[in-house]
Amino acid sequence: MSAEQTTPDVRAPITSALVLEDETAIRNLERTMLNMLKIPNVYEAACVEDAIMLFDQHNPGLVVTDNSVIGAQNGEVLVRYVNQHSPSTPVIWCSSEKPPSDLELAAVLIKPVGYTAFANAVAAARNYQPPNP
Repeated sequence: MSAEQTTPDVRAPITSALVLEDETAIRNLERTMLNMLKIPNVYEAACVEDAIMLFDQHNPGLVVTDNSVIGAQNGEVLVRYVNQHSPSTPVIWCSSEKPPSDLELAAVLIKPVGYTAFANAVAAARNYQPPNP
């Protein structure tokens, strides 16, 4: 390798994810799809408070969030928390609502979402490069 060439920035494989989704059937489906995509450790929450607690405990390599969830807070609060506390963690927005334009997201999925779109979003998350501060 010449002095002009540089080693590419290679992200560690994503082996864990946090899913914020209040509908049990959708949460189970997202967990199953993440497992199929070789992400074996999936932490699940139905409200933002639980999601933040799990995020702090487990430091997942990926976050998948809905916006409308149980409780007074919404998925936007979780995204802002992740963006502030761990800007290199990719976030997939998976909701029937469009996200605010100022959120830092690896991918946006508008429900309903099929496996192919979900798999493409996870692929984008695996290649996610956080913004420079």
